[in-house]
Amino acid sequence: MNRREKWLAEEGARGVAATEPIRAFARTLQGLEEREAGAAAIERGCIWRVVMVDGVGLAGHLDRRPNRINAIVVDGVVVDSTIG
Repeated sequence: MNRREKWLAEEGARGVAATEPIRAFARTLQGLEEREAGAAAIERGCIWRVVMVDGVGLAGHLDRRPNRINAIVVDGVVVDSTIG
């Protein structure tokens, strides 16, 4: 493994560890209404983004933000979420 690969592996491990509390919080938003979940995420200091509504994907950037919660909404309720 060269220096760059080693650095990327170490940074990746730190990044995963740092996002775990946000990932756990994002799971608690599942089952909430979209507005309620969004307000809770913003109050927590996260960036809130809905990426799919009722099976229709919405436009979004491909940049990765470790404090951003991406939500999938069906019938006004958050059914899944990811970080990034």
